[in-house]
Amino acid sequence: MSLTNSQMSFLLREKALHLNTQMVVIKDKTKNVSENYVVPKKVKIDARLSNIYYDKDNDIYKIVYYKNNDDKKYICYPNEIEQIEGQAVDRFYKATQDLMVKANFNKIDEETDVSKTIIGQKYPTLNGIPLYNGMKVVFTNDKDPNMNMKVFTIKGYGDSVQLCGAVGRPKKNILKAPKVKQKRGRKLGWRKNKQIQQ
Repeated sequence: MSLTNSQMSFLLREKALHLNTQMVVIKDKTKNVSENYVVPKKVKIDARLSNIYYDKDNDIYKIVYYKNNDDKKYICYPNEIEQIEGQAVDRFYKATQDLMVKANFNKIDEETDVSKTIIGQKYPTLNGIPLYNGMKVVFTNDKDPNMNMKVFTIKGYGDSVQLCGAVGRPKKNILKAPKVKQKRGRKLGWRKNKQIQQ
């Protein structure tokens, strides 16, 4: 699936895209095999979002991006974006819909660093907002991009706060160190299928 103008508009309206969002851009290029024979080919480009403009005359969005290996600016169009933040564009779009339309949550647009200021803390606040167990939050501008655009539930407030995620991404995310259980004098770690890695 490729993004349409209306889908791009939705992502922008819901602030799902931000500076340095990771993308994979597909560009059609040609390879000259001989003087009279040209072969079309597709090139995948790892990119970082710089800016987005709306071309009113042509009714299309223009996405300005950097390649990950240089600082020159390039332009692509919505239908040339294959992945956003490591997900196929259709999954990213659907996840954003689920988050913004159906979930009951507190969206945090300010810059955050939850791994330092919230996880493991006893009585943390979130940019002045008091937290509580069961509270749902979505970060859009955390320093760790893996924390953005997911619904997290606050647990452990008053002891050691953890963020548990259940929706918004294809896989479940639990930001908590694996537990070690004591049994018959032997330490047992979680089974591999229970330990969730980021």
